[in-house]
Amino acid sequence: MMQANKTTWNKLRDTYFINHDENILDYLTCSEDPDILINFINTSVSNEINNHLQNNHYYNIIQNIIQEHSDNDAVLNYILINLEKISPR
Repeated sequence: MMQANKTTWNKLRDTYFINHDENILDYLTCSEDPDILINFINTSVSNEINNHLQNNHYYNIIQNIIQEHSDNDAVLNYILINLEKISPR
């Protein structure tokens, strides 16, 4: 999944939404594409509100992305700039 294009990544994300298999989240956060990761953060915030994500899964997504991509300037800057928006309430 590190090199997956958006179409492949979206198929796996849709599988997660159907099965709610937390193991899939590990693969989804492996992408090296900052656009995919930033979109995933935004989608996760939106879907959490719509109850598509289990609450603890949202925390795992953010934690995994930070752990795996803290050296990716685009992703880290996005998280820092939008921390209030992406922080669960």
